[in-house]
Amino acid sequence: MKLSYSLATRYTDAFLEILQKNDKMSNLENYIEAIQNIIDKINSDSVFHDMINSPLLPKDYITKKIYESSKIEDTLFEKFIHSLVLKSRQELLFFIVKILNNYNLELKKLIKAEIITAKPIDSKNSEDLKNILKNKTGRDVILKTSLDESLIGGIQLYVEDKYYDYSIKGYLDSIKRSYAQTGGD
Repeated sequence: MKLSYSLATRYTDAFLEILQKNDKMSNLENYIEAIQNIIDKINSDSVFHDMINSPLLPKDYITKKIYESSKIEDTLFEKFIHSLVLKSRQELLFFIVKILNNYNLELKKLIKAEIITAKPIDSKNSEDLKNILKNKTGRDVILKTSLDESLIGGIQLYVEDKYYDYSIKGYLDSIKRSYAQTGGD
């Protein structure tokens, strides 16, 4: 079966429901960190990646190795990992950690935003942008800033999964696209 974000969402929803029933939602950040530990191990160790995806190894062995790399002691988490491994869906962990992070931010009433500019912005403009986003979304903002001189001027803004391009480069690209579609007419 092809791995998908919607499938990962179903597993994540089930995991969150189990956490709520067992009053373990306060440990959500620990579970996110544990999954991130697994992902880091998969990304850094190709032998580990091949081992956990091997159809020849017993599922219990794969579960044990993944669970050990999580660096957490929790039977609920071990059962969750085992349910993924039984269906050979351990690669869903990459999606699951993103979904859990977003859910955790929602619980804390936070929003992640990234602003990309051609030149560094001062702290006053950064705070103004945070306040504008807070007023629009009703949540506190975690703002990351980065530089990209190819923008020429203006800004590019990522707010959660939305992208806003107010850069000169973006404007020129849109003119180029519309000019190419009409053939210069």
